[in-house]
Amino acid sequence: MFRLFFFISYLPLLIYIYLRCKKLFITTLTRRAFALLFIFFALAFPVLDFLGHQIDNSSLDVLIQIGFYTQPYLLYLLFSVLLSDLGHLLFRFQRRQWPVIVFIFLFPLLIVIGGAWKFNHIVVNSYSLSLPARETSLKNLRVVFAADFHLRGHSELKALREFVEKSNALKPDLVLLPGDIIEGDRHNEEMPEIEEAFRQLKSTYGTFAVFGNHETYGQEISLEFYKKANITLLRDQIFIIKDAITLVGRDDLRLKTRKDFSLLEKEIPTNLPIIMLDHRPNDFKKVSLDGIDIQVSGHTHHGQIFPFNFITKAMYDLSYGVKQIGRTHFFVTSGLRGWGPQVRTSGDAELVKIDIEFKRP
Repeated sequence: MFRLFFFISYLPLLIYIYLRCKKLFITTLTRRAFALLFIFFALAFPVLDFLGHQIDNSSLDVLIQIGFYTQPYLLYLLFSVLLSDLGHLLFRFQRRQWPVIVFIFLFPLLIVIGGAWKFNHIVVNSYSLSLPARETSLKNLRVVFAADFHLRGHSELKALREFVEKSNALKPDLVLLPGDIIEGDRHNEEMPEIEEAFRQLKSTYGTFAVFGNHETYGQEISLEFYKKANITLLRDQIFIIKDAITLVGRDDLRLKTRKDFSLLEKEIPTNLPIIMLDHRPNDFKKVSLDGIDIQVSGHTHHGQIFPFNFITKAMYDLSYGVKQIGRTHFFVTSGLRGWGPQVRTSGDAELVKIDIEFKRP
């Protein structure tokens, strides 16, 4: 249903792009060739993505990724067509001039290539802050967190192993994974390799995670993965690391079993600093009133593809970065990978490092 809605919603734009670009070609043969190529680009994403979720076969990964790349190309093709139309109005140049034609089709290709490079190069972004020590025995704590892996097959294994290598190099005390680690409807032959990669994560206190919305898309939520991957899954649960820190993990909003925060907060002890994992960056004002020191989230991808970052900025309390409300520091990552096209023109493919100093009176 989502794919059908997606296709229908951008169909008018496809028609506009097609009609404008078709006029660039003079001969019947070139127009027919363009029409066939355009139809493939228009249908590749919804069709191949549907097949990718129906057929559990990693050999389809290459075709699926080709389908994904067509979407940002068409988006930026729209921009290049609009720019050429604007140029025609302002400077009265002919659209069929070769420099104009090259610009229209090459501009989006260069952006997609650059976005693909950015998508596949993990960046470590670092933050430092001070928190009241309360009764913790710690002087400092290094937290590494990442979200939105969207692991679905062989193509993500390289990025996962790079994440593990970069995380271990930072020597964290705590690794946090606030959701969308795996696709809930993808239980394939690569799963043992994914579990093995996560088992290589090293930290003082372990690796902790919560569900994102994508983990819940399968018919059943598999808990076996987390056990085999040596990840402690928190489902509206509290985990106390003795004399160190209190962790709170929220179920995703998509789950009807998610507790209201007002009920959960009554169970949270306040003698230690508190870090909460919640996949979606919502309810900041409410959380900031309840003694939480840090909340880590993902989900937004910071739009992933420009200009969708403006949409996520409008939708969420924080689309990307860090924001303090009251005593609570909210962190939202742009995600390690992404959903859909392996292209990123907004935000980084990000691993976040937070160095915390605990201050005493």
